Amino acid sequence: MLENNQITQRFIECHDFLKKSGKIKSSRQFALALGCMPQNLNEILKGRREVTVELLQKAVSIYHINPSYVLAGNVTMFSKNELEAFTLEPISANSLQEIKHQINEILEILDEQTSLIIKLHVKLQQLTEPQEDENMDDEL
Repeated sequence: MLENNQITQRFIECHDFLKKSGKIKSSRQFALALGCMPQNLNEILKGRREVTVELLQKAVSIYHINPSYVLAGNVTMFSKNELEAFTLEPISANSLQEIKHQINEILEILDEQTSLIIKLHVKLQQLTEPQEDENMDDEL
């Protein structure tokens, strides 16, 4: 396995960040967007191959990766405008109410299921207790 140079390592970090942030859905999508065979990108991500200049240029252009980050690593990974795109959208009051309603429904279901489990546990205890008493009578 090749030892990743720092540029390839920073390229991989950009890929991973884009994936974690939801900007790309998969490595395959990333590869295809860059005009790269998914297998070739996989080789880069696994450290078996170094990233090419052409691939870096496309990634910088399409995903607004800061080229100074990839080359030197001493600045932010993405341009300021691109970083702002990664911030979460505020959740509306209606959405919060819907989420709260769904959580309450789930809690009710859990309460019902917990109650059923307790009833089953009690029945199981009742079924096993007489057998224990019978066994004690047999021993006497």
